Amino acid sequence: TMASQAAAAATVAQAPQYEPSVDGPVMVRISDVIPRRVDWLWEQRFPLGKISLLIGDPGLGKSTLTLDLAARITNGSPWPDAGHAPQGSVVILTAEDGLDDTVAPRLIASGANTHFVIALTAIRTGENERSFTLDRDIPALESAIAKHRPVAVIIDPLSAYMGGRIDSHVDTDVRGILGPLAMIADKYQTAVICV
Repeated sequence: TMASQAAAAATVAQAPQYEPSVDGPVMVRISDVIPRRVDWLWEQRFPLGKISLLIGDPGLGKSTLTLDLAARITNGSPWPDAGHAPQGSVVILTAEDGLDDTVAPRLIASGANTHFVIALTAIRTGENERSFTLDRDIPALESAIAKHRPVAVIIDPLSAYMGGRIDSHVDTDVRGILGPLAMIADKYQTAVICV
């Protein structure tokens, strides 16, 4: 009857969004989701609060492009097609290029305000330093992002920071790394650009 259908509909409408005390799947009713617009680092190219991948064959200039992006961000300079980069700092992780002989000279040549480019080079534990890896150092990266509040984080190349326990050819391994990274990007509304 119509009365029983109305009662059933009312029961569904009053159902909780999730049950935090119960182990198992967390369910979200889409009608409870408040839509929000995407904010952009560079309109229709690199969103803020998301991970973007810059993919291409070796030698095409991906690293040079990321440093040009960083330079534009540090000055709030125009993008090549229109609009301006939001001005702020950039955190970079670079495994293939030296900071002193490649990264700094390219940034200077691009007109960057190098005071606003911060390179994460290692993780210090007591007296020792070791390489940063996404599989175990996401909290350290979040700490750096919370401290410096970068507009963008550049990871070049992503494969160098996956860690020894991660197989970059296994989808579940990659998702296990990128999931927490995506949550940090969203939390701080930082554009994460991975080469």
